[in-house]
Amino acid sequence: MSASGNCPTKTWLLVELGAATQVGVMFAAIALGTTALPPGRSAAALFSAGSPSHGIVVGEFRLPRALAAMLAFEALPSHGLGARLPNAASPVSGG
Repeated sequence: MSASGNCPTKTWLLVELGAATQVGVMFAAIALGTTALPPGRSAAALFSAGSPSHGIVVGEFRLPRALAAMLAFEALPSHGLGARLPNAASPVSGG
């Protein structure tokens, strides 16, 4: 057991669930848009196996936008703007 009382296995399960969710949301951001691409065509365009027009849409527009959003989301906790743990001490309340 860790100092906070959580089982390490539970912590790793939450980390893995968060990573899987992030990958799913990123793939959805790549697949969805004004020109909706089916998941197979999105994956093919992502790995340069699809049509050139789909490759341009995914590689030039959607992938950079999705990566920038992911990096911005990952930077939020380092600036105190992310979700806080329920048992974390608040600097405002002094707890």
